[in-house]
Amino acid sequence: MRLLAITLGALLLLSSIGALQAQVKPTVSIGSYQISLGSAQTIPIIIKNASLIAGGSVNITFNRSILEVIEVVANDFPMITSNINNSRGFVVIAAISATAIGKDEAILANITVRGISVGESPLNITWAELSDENGSLITPNIENGSVMVSGAATTPATTVTTTVTAISPTTVIRYFTSVTTRIVEKRIIDIFYTIIVAGLTAIILVAIFLIVSRRTKRPRLVGVR
Repeated sequence: MRLLAITLGALLLLSSIGALQAQVKPTVSIGSYQISLGSAQTIPIIIKNASLIAGGSVNITFNRSILEVIEVVANDFPMITSNINNSRGFVVIAAISATAIGKDEAILANITVRGISVGESPLNITWAELSDENGSLITPNIENGSVMVSGAATTPATTVTTTVTAISPTTVIRYFTSVTTRIVEKRIIDIFYTIIVAGLTAIILVAIFLIVSRRTKRPRLVGVR
């Protein structure tokens, strides 16, 4: 009897633990960061208690006078789309996977921001929605973040230097002298070729004239009667 009671108690305890685990909601979280003016920072959008999650979408707002979003890239969820609006200070992200992610902590996406003026900008998740691999929607808990932009830029602005090599007059003279020499040589060769062709033509014409002349001056033979 005592053994039966212990067994029933253990089963009730296990079922209570399972129900408690089932009630644990995922949490979408953004951390807090400090960067220098002009520098960039990649920020992961983390999902906690994510083992059953197969996708999600979030809207994140920020202070447009302090931060700008440079890009959004995928991480644990390979299929991703995003809409960055720096003029209004928000970014919308949606990412999915073919199956549940299967781990307790996952990254929905990585966003890269840059500090454009000194100050602190909140990173507020104004809404978030997750789904499991069956398409059931889950409303997660939310943990907002922030970015503090301080000081001067640690990375100096890149200066593009164009090097122009001066050409000396001597080089110019040598170049044009070389070109002129090649032109003159080509003209001389063309003249010699023309002279040779004209001479051969004249020789051939003279030879033809002599042959024709000899045939016309040949005496006719008179037969003997």
